[in-house]
Amino acid sequence: MNEIQHSANKDSSSNGLRRISVWTYFRLVMALLCVILAGVLVIQNAVAVRMRILFWDLELSMAVVLFFSVVVGVAIGIFFCAWLLWKRQHGNAGGK
Repeated sequence: MNEIQHSANKDSSSNGLRRISVWTYFRLVMALLCVILAGVLVIQNAVAVRMRILFWDLELSMAVVLFFSVVVGVAIGIFFCAWLLWKRQHGNAGGK
């Protein structure tokens, strides 16, 4: 019974919250600044542009082109970071 009360007191004192490091806040602020900057760039560039991709000929708003460029860049960054984390956790199986 004493152990149960002790563990309950431990949980209630921390309220189940983790301490967030300064580095995490820095990364969050930098990400928000990048999103805001991308939003400003997208809003200011609403001119239609013509794009030729292989055999497609498209005319899109520059805002749409910039938005999709940012989304693709973020997706590539996320996949690269996930690959690095996976490689670090599972080691180098190739023997190099």
